[in-house]
Amino acid sequence: MIYFTTISKNYVPDWGVAAGVREIMQNALDSHDKGNKMGVTYVRSKKQLIIYNRGAKLTREALLLGSTSKLNDSTQRGQYGEGMKIGSLALVRAGKPVSIQNDEEKWEAVFKLSEEFDAEVLAFKVVKTKVHTDKLTFTVDNVEPKEWNEIRQKFLRIDQPDAKTVMKSPQGNVLLDKKYKGMIFCGGIYVDTHKDLEYGYDFSVSSLTLNRDRNMASSFEVTWATSQMWAMLAQASKGKNFDTHDMLKRGVPDVEYLKSFADYTVVGKTVAKFFEENPPKSYPVRNEEEATRVRGLGYNPVYSSASYAGVLSSNLGTIEELERRVEAEYSLFQEITPVDDANIQWCFELMFVIDPKFKFKMEVAKFEVDTTRSVSSGKDIIINCNLIKSKYDVLHEVINHYSVLNKVVATQIWKKIYRNSLEGISND
Repeated sequence: MIYFTTISKNYVPDWGVAAGVREIMQNALDSHDKGNKMGVTYVRSKKQLIIYNRGAKLTREALLLGSTSKLNDSTQRGQYGEGMKIGSLALVRAGKPVSIQNDEEKWEAVFKLSEEFDAEVLAFKVVKTKVHTDKLTFTVDNVEPKEWNEIRQKFLRIDQPDAKTVMKSPQGNVLLDKKYKGMIFCGGIYVDTHKDLEYGYDFSVSSLTLNRDRNMASSFEVTWATSQMWAMLAQASKGKNFDTHDMLKRGVPDVEYLKSFADYTVVGKTVAKFFEENPPKSYPVRNEEEATRVRGLGYNPVYSSASYAGVLSSNLGTIEELERRVEAEYSLFQEITPVDDANIQWCFELMFVIDPKFKFKMEVAKFEVDTTRSVSSGKDIIINCNLIKSKYDVLHEVINHYSVLNKVVATQIWKKIYRNSLEGISND
C-alpha cells in the first residue's frame, strides 16, 4: 500500500543529510522524554544509522502534514508536525534511503509521481512484515563514516560532554569544554555558533525561540538567556560567582545583560570585589566623558565594560545619583566598607525620589551607649555605625529624622516610599 503526501520533492531545498537526521533525532528525543527509551547505533560495515524508541508507535495520521501531538507543548523540541515527514524527504533526496519498522509494518519513504498534481511528492510504501517489535525503528542507509562523524557532534546525547565540564541551571547547561566554545544547543540539538561567546550552552527547549528550520536564534535572545543563566548560577553559589566577575570585567557577551537578573547577593559580591581591586572612592566609567564627570566629583574613575559598570551601578547608583549624593554631603567619622557606603547612598537616593529638595549631612559614629541608634544635630544626623550594615535600618533613622524636621508623620513618608520607589524595600 502506498500513501501519498502533498509534500513536493523540492520542499525545503536547503535541507541536507544533517537536517534530515536532526528531525528524526528530535522526534526520538521528545519520545524518550515521554518515557519511550531511545537508542542510537551506527553500523559502520553497513553504513547504517539506526534510531529507535521502545514502546513507541506511529499511526496513519502521522503521515499528514501538520499532524502532531506536541502542539503548544513548550517542553517538546518539535511542534509543527513536519519532522518525520520532511526529515525523511531530505534524506531520501540526498540518496539516503529511509525505512521505518513500525510494529508489524515496514514504512519506506519514496518519491512517487502524483497524477493529481503531476509532480513528484513524498510517499510512504507500507507493507506487513513477519517481524513484531515493541520498538519504533528508523534506519537510514548509505551514511558514510565521515558524514556520521560530522552528524554525531550535533547531538549531545551521542557526543556527551564530560559531566565535570557541565554546569546546570534552570535555563539549561553551560558547556565548559573549549571544543564547545560559542556553540548553541537547544534540548541537546545543535542550533548555531556565536563565536564571541566564552562558552557553549545547551538551553532548555522553552528558553530559546528558533526559526522554522530550527537552526537559528537571535543574538540578543541568546545573550539575554546566557546572562540569566549566569545570574542564576552565581545566585545559587551565594555570590561566589564562578568566573562571572572576570567575565563582567572583560565585557564578554555571555553576561551582557547580567544586571537584569542579578540579585543583591551577586551585586554585593561584585561591588566588594571591585573595591578590593580599587581605592575606596572609585566609580566605574565606560568612556572619557563619564571619567571627567566622576573626577569632578572627587572620585577615581575606573574604566569598565558596559556590563560590569551596569551591575556595579545597580548598587553604587548612576553618575547622576552620585552627583546628587555629593551635593547632599554626608561625612563619615568611622571607616566603613564600600557595601556600607552603598547602603547609605541607597537611602539618600530613595529620599530624593520623594523629596527632590532633600538635603542634610549624615555622619557615622560609634556611640558610648551601643543601643543609641542615632542623634540629631540641628538639621544633621549622626547614626550609629552598627546600623549601616542594613540599608533598611539606615533608612528608618533617616525617615524619623526627616519627619521631625518637616513636622510630618513618619508613616506618611513610608507610604510615599512604597508608592514612588522603583526599587522597594529589602531587609538585606
